[in-house]
Amino acid sequence: MRPITNEPVIGDIYRYFGNGNMESKNVFIGTITTEGKNGNWIRWWDNGEKKSEGHYLNSVKEGFWTEWTETGDKYSEILYKNGLIIQLKNCLLENCD
Repeated sequence: MRPITNEPVIGDIYRYFGNGNMESKNVFIGTITTEGKNGNWIRWWDNGEKKSEGHYLNSVKEGFWTEWTETGDKYSEILYKNGLIIQLKNCLLENCD
């Protein structure tokens, strides 16, 4: 673990969850290269539930992304091309399975 500084970060990024009643763990978030965010990225709610997952290419969202509510229900499926939304499906109103 490294302290927070103003220096650029390069490499894999993890988030630590630790709570009295919750199992402590480090979870993978994503990778930062010299070109920015690249590869698969996962965001997490503070309660440890997955918030969103998708792919970055040079810090731009690309391809299929999924988002979940804080209770773990799938919220949306989004298709990005060059950072622009091409298709959006609201999983609370439509079947996303």
